[in-house]
Amino acid sequence: MKLRKILIATVLVALLVVSFFVALNNLHAPAKQTSGSSEPFFVGIETGWNSTVSDCKALIDKVKNYTNLFIIASPLILTNEAFLNETCDYAYNAGMYFMPAYYQQINNGTSLGYTPAAWFTAAKERYGDRLLGIYFYDEPAGSQLDETINLTSNDIFNATSAPTSYLDYANWYFRIWTQGDDGVPAAANFTHSFGSSLFTSDYALYWFDYELGYDTVFAQLGWNNSRPLQIALIRGAATAQNKNWGAIITWTYNQPPYLESGAQMYNDMVLAYDSGAKYIAVYDSSKNYQNTTLTQDQFNALKNFWSYVQQNPDKHGSLKADTAVVLPQDYGFGFRSPDDSVWQYHQTDYWTQKMYSDVTNLLNQYNSSIDIVYSDLQFQGSIQSKYSKILYWPKDFETNLSYPVTDLNDGLGYNSIQEAISSFATYAGDTILVKPGTYQENIVITKPVSLISQNKDTTIIDGAKNGTALTIASDNVTVTGFTVQNGGNFSSGTGEGILLDNAYNCSLIGNRVTNSYNGIFLNDSFNNVLRNNAMSNNKFNFGVSASNITNYINNVDASNSVNGKPIYYWINKSDMTVPSNAGFIALINCTDVTVQNLNLSDNYEGLLLAYVKNSTVTNNTINNNYEGIVLDNSSGNTLKGNDINSNVYNIIVQSAFPNNIDTSNTVDSKPYTTG
Repeated sequence: MKLRKILIATVLVALLVVSFFVALNNLHAPAKQTSGSSEPFFVGIETGWNSTVSDCKALIDKVKNYTNLFIIASPLILTNEAFLNETCDYAYNAGMYFMPAYYQQINNGTSLGYTPAAWFTAAKERYGDRLLGIYFYDEPAGSQLDETINLTSNDIFNATSAPTSYLDYANWYFRIWTQGDDGVPAAANFTHSFGSSLFTSDYALYWFDYELGYDTVFAQLGWNNSRPLQIALIRGAATAQNKNWGAIITWTYNQPPYLESGAQMYNDMVLAYDSGAKYIAVYDSSKNYQNTTLTQDQFNALKNFWSYVQQNPDKHGSLKADTAVVLPQDYGFGFRSPDDSVWQYHQTDYWTQKMYSDVTNLLNQYNSSIDIVYSDLQFQGSIQSKYSKILYWPKDFETNLSYPVTDLNDGLGYNSIQEAISSFATYAGDTILVKPGTYQENIVITKPVSLISQNKDTTIIDGAKNGTALTIASDNVTVTGFTVQNGGNFSSGTGEGILLDNAYNCSLIGNRVTNSYNGIFLNDSFNNVLRNNAMSNNKFNFGVSASNITNYINNVDASNSVNGKPIYYWINKSDMTVPSNAGFIALINCTDVTVQNLNLSDNYEGLLLAYVKNSTVTNNTINNNYEGIVLDNSSGNTLKGNDINSNVYNIIVQSAFPNNIDTSNTVDSKPYTTG
């Protein structure tokens, strides 16, 4: 059926002069009901080749005694309103339920010669509930497994960066249908407004078809796919989302005879019926859409199945699922093989293979009594109420496996911290737990996640003096309880243990940073919280740089320390004196603060005054820092008697108004002079 995705030919056949509005009293045949059913069970044929009206009438006459469903997918008929009307009339008079199957636009109908929306409005009044709805498009979700679209260059998605999670791919899937011309949401809104239904078939990712707005999805039973697997996926999606489901027998071969044998077809239909399918259809078309593929063997299978339905009404839905396995949210794995892709991300990894293996083992264990669903808060209550046993994958399957790094939200494990962060299965807000051990990595966090260790003293991130050990380049990141060492590069004089780079609303809690070039550095980062972080034995322990006053605003309290001495990072303080035990001082937007008799060393800035006024800095020793004293946009301050030496840059004055810095200050043992 994948080959059916080509659009219906737009060449129009000349309209027959047949009025659509035939008197209703000419259409009186009763709909057939299955015995013992409170509502119809539907079984029939989808004619997908270029069958004529006469071909369809002959087919209806042949099967009307053992089917009650006719899906009109002939391009020749669908591109001619008169042909469509005549075919529907004939199916109606034969007691059939029916629907047209459009694989393209259903609203403007520019390539059909008529407007399907207007046709459907009239047809619904004409045929009532015998017109089941509209079958629109084909394989909308499953096809995303096999398309490689660059999201950043797609006009509909309008992405500004490359995808970083499976959520990005799921969003692309929904957005292209939401914003595309004549998409499924428009079709769903239209058909639902008339109390009708929207149908499609697919070979994978049924969960997402339903989320898109389809009321009924047919699982394609063909090729060499596992029937129990497809039923577990389709039934689980329909059950959790309170929708209907069906099965369609499609090609097993890409050449004649195309369809499976009659015996196999019969077994597939019985399995779907017993499993609770409301609709079962057989797809009829050759590869070039020019001929029927049905043989007497398959007609006999349909006839025998119809007898089974009439004789076994209690068997319908008798194979019930009381257990569900819950997959991670948006993890759109195709399940066609252990090496199938996840959405368009065509890289098989251990977890896709593990998922396939675990689900296959479950199906062997539970037979037809298990469904497959997805984690989703919207349907969590439904899942919990409809299954007596719920297994969460992979959390409930990993008792014998141990990974040093685990995403606590979805249970996936990883061998490195960077692998966990970069994983497409790691989402914003996830918590990543890191077990004790030394992780020789140069980590870059680009997602808003929480990174927590089991033990600060024995969970070590080691940058190997090969660059910054841990870079936070995303907002809303939390890092808790790590020892970070050997960050930066001493020979080049660059890099940090922990760097916040244009990062907002992050938290560093209870970390120890040691033996790095720069310990912790905040670069143009705003509204971050630092608590109980200890920096020691770094070339420069702590520092901050900002291009404006806003990016200096961070919540850094005295629980943070450098070489055992507290950090005083004061904002909006006035008329205060910095305590004598200070290890680092940053004054931001302060007034009339006194800094005196202190020894400030081994930091990026020995003393930082940013947007500070009328403060006094006297008799301090400031040495072995990268920048000794920094005055940024500060004015009216007095510096006297300070010994400033052995810093890379001793005094930096930038965008500052006049300050009183006299020759009582010494720079490298010489009186300070502005010249």
